[in-house]
Amino acid sequence: MTAVAILKSLNSFPNTQGHSYTAAQAGFLEWVFALPISICPRTAAQQALVGMTNHPVISDAGTYFYDFVKQAAQAEPLPPRRRGGRLRRKATVH
Repeated sequence: MTAVAILKSLNSFPNTQGHSYTAAQAGFLEWVFALPISICPRTAAQQALVGMTNHPVISDAGTYFYDFVKQAAQAEPLPPRRRGGRLRRKATVH
């Protein structure tokens, strides 16, 4: 599903305190896992935000979903980490 379709569906969700957040999480996960493997999630989130600008957010669940997508769009990629190098290879038992 596209982010706009999920936002529209969440806008019709009743404003119940605990359930709105859970519904937004489920919608975000559905959107992320539906992305093709070749697309960067951060780039897709940036494009989704542009697409959602014309659609008003009128429910708590929609607001949470919009915030999740916004956080994904602003996420910085993590730098590569060292995994032990020479000392890690030396400790390996053959």
